[in-house]
Amino acid sequence: DVLPVEYNASLQQAMFLSNSPLLDALLEPRGDNLAAKLMAESDLSLRVRHAYEHVLGRWPDEAESQHAVAYLHQRVERPEKGLKQLLWAMLTSTEFLTNH
Repeated sequence: DVLPVEYNASLQQAMFLSNSPLLDALLEPRGDNLAAKLMAESDLSLRVRHAYEHVLGRWPDEAESQHAVAYLHQRVERPEKGLKQLLWAMLTSTEFLTNH
């Protein structure tokens, strides 16, 4: 096979995705970046849909949408942190790492 069936990050990639102040800063809502635009959306369903569109290039399926909205709803007192964690999870997913 030309392409591996599984994605295996190198140690440096794994450390960057887990501990990078740069990635952490990129996920902070500021100016007109994606996180700031998503925070401006008050409807959590639309916030999730737009996050999926921009990060993964597709709409979430029903289960993904329900889980993500529930996740953000649980973090309603700290919405920026919840969104940041959702974006981090999407950026570190196998789907993102192998397709984008």
